[in-house]
Amino acid sequence: MRFTFLLPLFVVLLLTAVPFAQSPNGTISGLILDPSGRAIVGAEIQIENDATGVRYSGVSNGEGIYAIPNLPPGPYRIQVSKISFKTLIKPDVVLNLQDDIRFDQRFEADL
Repeated sequence: MRFTFLLPLFVVLLLTAVPFAQSPNGTISGLILDPSGRAIVGAEIQIENDATGVRYSGVSNGEGIYAIPNLPPGPYRIQVSKISFKTLIKPDVVLNLQDDIRFDQRFEADL
């Protein structure tokens, strides 16, 4: 009789503990601006893991903000591009456990 009471209690405790588990992954985010400081909408962001070659991509929103979540720890290369602007490349970005790295960038006009 004691075991029939303990089993549901164990299941409830197990299910409530799962949401508190932390992911080892991190996020790279930032703000993309034009030379005059205005937000760039639709800038393409490519983030490549140098160790595995896996690529992650995103696009800046209406306020020039982007976020690429759930990236495994490791070395990365960030590339930001938009037509009419010079492509920006940031090599040697190291993402550690649960990091939240911010990479803001101001484009130069591509003349």
